[in-house]
Amino acid sequence: ADAAYAQARAKMDAFLSSSLSSSSSSSSGGRRKTQQDLRGDATEATLSAKIREAFDDVATAKKALRDQSRRVETLEAEIDARLSVDFDASKVDASKVRGRLARLVRPTHPRYAVALEVVAGGKLYHVVVDDERAGKQLLEKGKLRKRTTIIPLNKITSRPLHSDKVAAATRLASTSAPAVDLVDGFDDSTRAAVHFAFGSTFVCDSLDDAKAVAFDAAVKTKCVTLDGDVCNPVGTLTGGSAASASLGALLTKLHALHETKIEEARLEDVYEDLSQRAQILETETRERRALASALEIAKAGADDAEEAEGACAATVAEGALAQLAAELSTVEAALAREKRLATDAKKEAAQLEKTGAQVQRDHDAALEALRSDAEGKRKRYADAVDDRNAKERLWKDIQADVDDLEDAAALGLGRLSSASDESSSSPSSRSAASPLDAAKRAVAEAEAQVEEK
Repeated sequence: ADAAYAQARAKMDAFLSSSLSSSSSSSSGGRRKTQQDLRGDATEATLSAKIREAFDDVATAKKALRDQSRRVETLEAEIDARLSVDFDASKVDASKVRGRLARLVRPTHPRYAVALEVVAGGKLYHVVVDDERAGKQLLEKGKLRKRTTIIPLNKITSRPLHSDKVAAATRLASTSAPAVDLVDGFDDSTRAAVHFAFGSTFVCDSLDDAKAVAFDAAVKTKCVTLDGDVCNPVGTLTGGSAASASLGALLTKLHALHETKIEEARLEDVYEDLSQRAQILETETRERRALASALEIAKAGADDAEEAEGACAATVAEGALAQLAAELSTVEAALAREKRLATDAKKEAAQLEKTGAQVQRDHDAALEALRSDAEGKRKRYADAVDDRNAKERLWKDIQADVDDLEDAAALGLGRLSSASDESSSSPSSRSAASPLDAAKRAVAEAEAQVEEK
């Protein structure tokens, strides 16, 4: 539009000059291609090349997207073949069956795949359900084809690593980390199952680090190396698992599937963006060609006016000038429209950027709130356990005191009985009354203490 506007302005200025000058310019005869016309041809060729290049980019992006989609389908087929749960959905509430644990997690990095598979072991193939009723229903009515272990989320428990142990392990080996911190892809609803499988083990880079952490008195926790070697605090070492080519393959494929889907989404965005750009470029090109055609018509009218100048130069000049002014107005309107579109696009981009920043801040705030809430609940649970233990100890002490007082009361009753018998056998002896009264008082005091306890 800028080039067309400049051409129209230059043509109008040239036509005004030729109309007000002497009529000697009419002897040139015919229409000649000027340098400005040559520049217009060059611009047209450049635009055509850009259009072809844009559509070539679109075709390339579309092919890459198709290839990525095929890779996603292949990986999903391989994973489904190993992790699918085949059951009779007509007799089981499928909404409560989450699937095998391996389908609900992925390693934060492929380098942890071997260690995490060793940590979880067969639990990766256990089926996670919402509650024990859904698990029982699946086992009894689901017509499962394989022997299956169920993890009910409402019943499963785990033993998370204490913060003191984590701190001690970090001091001993900076590369050590709780296995559960190296797992991603799960949500709060399945957190219990993930902690059940990964929550009580450390992952270390090397066997030396694993030994140092596992056998330390402040840690005493099972450790697994990146190669799959296991150090157990009871004193055993297990190794040689890295020789298996399949070890770590499952979680590696799950991580690759996640990354492939991300790349697929990115290629979809690229394809959409390139398609839109190509369409915009093609639309602009059509508009430019329409403007160029209008300018050619104006140029032809100007040339005709020059040839007929001898007959009615002033009249023809006035009409051609009006036509050129109209064409110039059209070009200026088109230019203004494109400038408005560019301004609106900039405003929309700024708004999108601002919205994205706000979403990120909200996400960070929500995550921090969840962490604070979890820490508060953990502290309240520990306080409740300590209070319960103190009350149990007090109850045991009270029971022991009651038992002692009951024994004292029984002894006093025995003495009272003996004193009564002696009093009955010697009614004339008043000296026995004093021990009898003392025994009664002792019994009364013991019974009062028993009642108080």
